[in-house]
Amino acid sequence: MNWRPTLGLAVLSALLLGALLPALSPASRSRASGKIAFSAHVHGIPQVFTVRPDGTRLRQITHGASQAGQDGIAWSPNGRGLLYTGTGPDGTERILKSGADGSGATAISPPCTGTCLGDSHPSYSPDGKRIAFERAFGPIVNNNASVVAIFTMDVDGSHLTQLTQTSTPTSSEDHDPDWSPDGRKIAFVRLNTTAAPTNSCAIEVMNADGSDVLRLTPFRINAGGPHWSPNGKRLLFSTWACAPNSANLFTMHADGTHRMALTHYTGALQALAEDWSPDGTQIVFRRLTYSGTDTQVGGFYIFNTRSKRIRRLAAVRIRYDTDAAWGK
Repeated sequence: MNWRPTLGLAVLSALLLGALLPALSPASRSRASGKIAFSAHVHGIPQVFTVRPDGTRLRQITHGASQAGQDGIAWSPNGRGLLYTGTGPDGTERILKSGADGSGATAISPPCTGTCLGDSHPSYSPDGKRIAFERAFGPIVNNNASVVAIFTMDVDGSHLTQLTQTSTPTSSEDHDPDWSPDGRKIAFVRLNTTAAPTNSCAIEVMNADGSDVLRLTPFRINAGGPHWSPNGKRLLFSTWACAPNSANLFTMHADGTHRMALTHYTGALQALAEDWSPDGTQIVFRRLTYSGTDTQVGGFYIFNTRSKRIRRLAAVRIRYDTDAAWGK
């Protein structure tokens, strides 16, 4: 269930190091609007925070004893609410809906037929009426689900519909759905588990009803983390997003053509795509460093698509199993 880039890596303990970076001068502050929600570990437990794009007004909005936001965060289209993952009493992951300040948190994951590891990586439809997400379900062997597929549901958890992996047995898993701005398409990541090339991933896109699946990237570049640009013309993603290599940010046209590199990290650095700013001029991403023991640690950064400059978002130290989303 908890498929993330470099699945199975030993995890370096991460702490929230401080509230903010040194104050930015007015000239250097970002003009981007909205807020960024992200997860970071507090005393070893993932919690959800919000922060302005200029790094100010950092606020922790979840304070429970269970994990929050580790495997997915999404803003509502109007920026007034959040979706994020949380751990239920039975230990399975579920999707919660709350206000932008964390108030009124309610679990909305539909009941699972049979055995489930849980639900994760939610994405709102642009009209705010439906939610796409991934579900990992049984039979469960060695804490691994036999099926990981993309589903949709209404915002209250009703009208559950399975879109992918409808035939069993499966040779792949589907992760990280992202709904297009026009509501017609859903991009997602397909990870080969038994089909060749094994443990490689590719970005695919389908109609919102699950029909007409089209592969946009070859498995050889291990692309993951797809995010539609606000105008729907491009997709943000990372290469080598599911393997312990140097990962970099890329964009491509919505049909998979014209791939363009945004970062050029080598060695132990990885840039993993998170989200676009509402105006499409900036990108929030995770920059991680992995060591010889395969532990990863890093922070959230902002890439300006016009100036090509990169800056640290806030003085938060994160590990690989975190997420971020940029809301209006």
